[in-house]
Amino acid sequence: MAIELEAARLLTYRAAANAQDGDPSRLETSLAKLKANEVAQKVVDEALQIHGAIGYMKESPLEYMYRCVRGWKITGGTVEAQRDGVASYLKKYGLDTR
Repeated sequence: MAIELEAARLLTYRAAANAQDGDPSRLETSLAKLKANEVAQKVVDEALQIHGAIGYMKESPLEYMYRCVRGWKITGGTVEAQRDGVASYLKKYGLDTR
């Protein structure tokens, strides 16, 4: 879980750092959003698996995190929309992010 979180964090930092130089790269921002979204879901799911039924209890921070992560899958741009954006960009420009 730590490896995946760090990968998402680094993609986000790279997109933010490069955006300071001008317009943010559509590819970098989509990659960061997609990775962060998927990692958040994966990590919360794994944490719930580790904690068992107690993770679903209203008093559990995991229950709140699960609801938040589920909402992000919709409001932050669906995973499918992010994937389509990445594919369109790569088809048009290749891997050149600048």
